Amino acid sequence: MKINHIISLTLIAIVIIGLIIGNIFKNGTEIIQSQNELKTVILPDSSILILGKNSEVRFNRKFKKQQIRIQGKAHIQVADQSIGSLMIDQSLVKIRLKGKEFYFNDDNKNEIIDIVSIDGSARIDLKKMSGQSLFTLEQGDELRFNTDTKLIQTLPTRNQNYLTWKTQQVTFKNQTIAEVITELNNRFGMSIKVNHPDINHCLVNGTFPTEDLSILLQSIANSSNLELNHTSASFILLGKGCH
Repeated sequence: MKINHIISLTLIAIVIIGLIIGNIFKNGTEIIQSQNELKTVILPDSSILILGKNSEVRFNRKFKKQQIRIQGKAHIQVADQSIGSLMIDQSLVKIRLKGKEFYFNDDNKNEIIDIVSIDGSARIDLKKMSGQSLFTLEQGDELRFNTDTKLIQTLPTRNQNYLTWKTQQVTFKNQTIAEVITELNNRFGMSIKVNHPDINHCLVNGTFPTEDLSILLQSIANSSNLELNHTSASFILLGKGCH
């Protein structure tokens, strides 16, 4: 009896596994993942995605609807024949790409969906939303959608630091030290302070490498005639302001 019971369970398991495999094959879903490195993906329509670390893209192999689903970060370069046809279809947002180049981030960790139109425009449909749910994103603009609070922000992008994960450099244009510190604190998770409040009003201009935060901050300090002090807990910009 025990042997027959084991055989029955084994057969049931084989059938279930077969159904799962068959369903995957039937759906024809392609899943491409990056691990601890950037990954270049060429879609069936010749559009190119640069996936950030630990990100993925899913799409149907037949690609008739030209829909993709992204988890994590991606720099998207749309093929000419797909402008107006390629769509990012997420669980909470649908984006019709009407331009050539975009940045997209759907990060479950911080509950933020971030879309930047670098070259072109996009039509954005926020699903499961009461009231206004359709938006047009123009070139150079950014839309942020908080999936928890449902707060929507549309704003012009001030720089291309949303691609820092790809370029390994950060650019600031007439941004105050206070704004720079806020961005770097969020990006690196390190405490960066000033010893005098007037330093917060100093303007920063330039492009800096991001591989090493201490080198980055030293470059910013040099450009603003400041000194940098580094402790085990934080970085401190020293001075009395900018001249």
